[in-house]
Amino acid sequence: MSLCGEWARIDIAADAHAIPVADSSQDFVLHSHVWSYLADPLGALEEWTRVVRDGGFIYIIVPKRDVVAYDAARRVTPLSVHVRHYGLRSTHESRAAEQGLHGRGHYSVFSPSSLREMVDWFNRMDWHCQLREAGFQETDDKVGNGHAMVLRVRKA
Repeated sequence: MSLCGEWARIDIAADAHAIPVADSSQDFVLHSHVWSYLADPLGALEEWTRVVRDGGFIYIIVPKRDVVAYDAARRVTPLSVHVRHYGLRSTHESRAAEQGLHGRGHYSVFSPSSLREMVDWFNRMDWHCQLREAGFQETDDKVGNGHAMVLRVRKA
């Protein structure tokens, strides 16, 4: 509100893992401070690449580790944890129970290198799709409390 004078309009309200649109029908997916709250971030990335057209973009902002006191005391979530939750198709309920959370919270803590590791992992899989880093900001220029990454989606 303070930046724009009004709330941003939401184009599509849906679960990040099941967006009700056709394959390759969107020019981009934009999310800010969402990935930390997802029980299965790699599953969401898989869905976002499904809905974005060839040559489209995925714009990501994740909180910097020191933005929330709770996260500052935690280590960066290793890729192996994300891969495990992808394999389990973890839900908010299962991940919250595992981590002892009541309700939703930050399941994951990211760093610039962990974001790039996730992209590298994704690109090693046989998705018929590759992600290329088109831009990166150590500190985002939106509010200044996150890491920003822009990925270009290239489909076979």
